[in-house]
Amino acid sequence: MNGSPAGCCPAPIVLLWDGLPAHKSTRILGLIAVRPWLRVYRLPGCAPELNSVESMWSSLNRGMANLAHEFLDTSGLAPPGP
Repeated sequence: MNGSPAGCCPAPIVLLWDGLPAHKSTRILGLIAVRPWLRVYRLPGCAPELNSVESMWSSLNRGMANLAHEFLDTSGLAPPGP
């Protein structure tokens, strides 16, 4: 066994993370601490050039928010109150 989970691949395993608060929680930090084969590198805040998926999420979220009403069946819902 080489130190990675079940010896599946050469250690260390590298994980790049954005600044989501959940990625910095005490629980997550504890899980990382007991995995010496895991290397976590955090991307700096407001650095979309380092995390190219950010522009895709922004575009996708805008598009989905504008389309959601077309797919929802609200016929069984009560009208808004007074």
